[in-house]
Amino acid sequence: MKKLIFLFLIGLCASFLAAQTEEKTEFEKTLQKHLQAINDKNFNEFKSTITEKNEINLILPNGIHFSTRSQFLNFTKAWFQENTWEMKYTILSLKETSEMGFVLLMVNYSDIDENKNPYSIVYYLNLIFEKQNGKWKLVHDQNTMCYDKK
Repeated sequence: MKKLIFLFLIGLCASFLAAQTEEKTEFEKTLQKHLQAINDKNFNEFKSTITEKNEINLILPNGIHFSTRSQFLNFTKAWFQENTWEMKYTILSLKETSEMGFVLLMVNYSDIDENKNPYSIVYYLNLIFEKQNGKWKLVHDQNTMCYDKK
């Protein structure tokens, strides 16, 4: 009986380790690259994860909407040049199909306002990626204020 329990525990540990070392999908790797580029404020790396098509949605927490690639990249480039902000996130949901990848994050964003006063906001970040020419590219970035601060 002890041998049977021992073998069961060995199998359970092996299963756990295998689950911990599972390879990330290409979508998850692109998402990780995208989020790391934001944290590093690395515009060129960030740009490599964005659609090459003209149409892309960026909706800011205040409701401002940009709908073209040039608007999106101009806004993001200026944002990355600021060094006062910090963004921490938790992945709430991640889904992937053969053509689309979706992630919902809870973001804690800290910055300073125009009067040099620090502030923080909590918002949902919805990112949608589409497979384009075999690579995952961001096509939708929506930021929505969170009022039920989980």
